[in-house]
Amino acid sequence: MKPYVSRNDEGCIIFEWRDKDRRFGIAVEKELKESGWYYVDKDGTMESGELPAELLQYFKG
Repeated sequence: MKPYVSRNDEGCIIFEWRDKDRRFGIAVEKELKESGWYYVDKDGTMESGELPAELLQYFKG
């Protein structure tokens, strides 16, 4: 599955993997503590959460 990368007007970078039945994404916000992940399936069931500190450390500049 190929990742898609986009940026919104507020500067959030979104990495998203999609197929016909589901989407998984990681959103990296300018304020890192607001970053998170999400999963949505074809039925609209959604799960989301915060990114672990171990992952956030790679985005610190």
